[in-house]
Amino acid sequence: MPGATPTSWPQLVGQPYFQAYQIITRERPDVHIEEHPEGEIIGPGPRDDTRVRVFINYFFATVGHPAPTVG
Repeated sequence: MPGATPTSWPQLVGQPYFQAYQIITRERPDVHIEEHPEGEIIGPGPRDDTRVRVFINYFFATVGHPAPTVG
């Protein structure tokens, strides 16, 4: 949908992290990226609509699962 504000980026899973970082910050300059190693268990904590959690496969320097998502 044109003009819709993205809240997740499933297409970035498996892509180089630096490229994903650039795409997310270009599409959503209002958010900050919180980096976590892939497989890390994160408690839900309070919802933060200015945070995007990105899980990184550090061995390949790529975005891992789950997909980057606002919150």
